[in-house]
Amino acid sequence: MRQPRPIPSRGGFKLETPQAGSFQLRAKIGWQHGFGDRAADKALRLGSAALFVVECAPLSRNAGVFDGEAVWRLSPATTIGAGYSGMIVNAGETHAAKATLTVGF
Repeated sequence: MRQPRPIPSRGGFKLETPQAGSFQLRAKIGWQHGFGDRAADKALRLGSAALFVVECAPLSRNAGVFDGEAVWRLSPATTIGAGYSGMIVNAGETHAAKATLTVGF
């Protein structure tokens, strides 16, 4: 029998500036809520092998989320960007940074 899965929901807003010359800012801020059983432990089996358990941190009931990115257009086919993504919950925080180079052809 399959165990019920958590159903996440998100609310928030997205902001994107019009491209000013070769520079653009994008941001998303919101709230994420998890319903139901949020336990992340799962019993799994690969083929006919023995059963094993994967233990993970439980999903949070409420979390604040933010994503932001700055993009600079170097040419009509090339952009570079830098961004940040984060989640703040009652049990901790998650942070990530990224850098991108996009070349179209």
